[in-house]
Amino acid sequence: MEKEYGKKSRIMWIEALRITACFAVVLLHINVRWLYSVPIHTLEWHVLNFWNSVTRFAVPVFFMISGLLYLEPSKKISISDLYKKYIGKLFVSYWCWRVIYGAFDVIVYYEMRMEASALIKEILKTAILSPRMHMWYLPVFIGILAICPLLKLITDKRNMQLLAYCVLLFLVFGVLRSTVLLFQFPHKDLVAPILNAVSPEMLTGCIGFFLLGIL
Repeated sequence: MEKEYGKKSRIMWIEALRITACFAVVLLHINVRWLYSVPIHTLEWHVLNFWNSVTRFAVPVFFMISGLLYLEPSKKISISDLYKKYIGKLFVSYWCWRVIYGAFDVIVYYEMRMEASALIKEILKTAILSPRMHMWYLPVFIGILAICPLLKLITDKRNMQLLAYCVLLFLVFGVLRSTVLLFQFPHKDLVAPILNAVSPEMLTGCIGFFLLGIL
């Protein structure tokens, strides 16, 4: 189902999925704040650990939605438009939020009081040297967008075998390997270095989720 917003149309199931993922991200960050402050295996810990687990889908879903939209064969984006309309705006937004958080930390959290010029320097110093951890998503997404023209070579030609091969590498080396190494098993100290040594780097992280969205 699509709904018209001016000249653009929005796919409603994608919008609903985005909203759900947004709520999950908020819940995840609130939950993690308390998870490590309660004793393990208490009722409170089990409840917090449950919500910590079931909300982990949010960030991968954001990458898959972006992959669906940006890698759609009918969506043609020149490299100049890619940087002007998408990467440039994200870069500006990223640094604006870093400065906003820097100002909050300096003025509200640390309660620093000084002359305007010194305050501005301290805010910029904090923004550059002490970014908020949850801001990692934007620079990673900018990096993926930068190689989006290369990724579209896989999807534009509808070479499903090549796309399936890339996704398979991601599932094996990005998802399965990481999951297996979370568990204890015989001779793990010998097996883990071997598993970690074979790593198709480009497809073991968020790019894999990005490509998964177009399937």
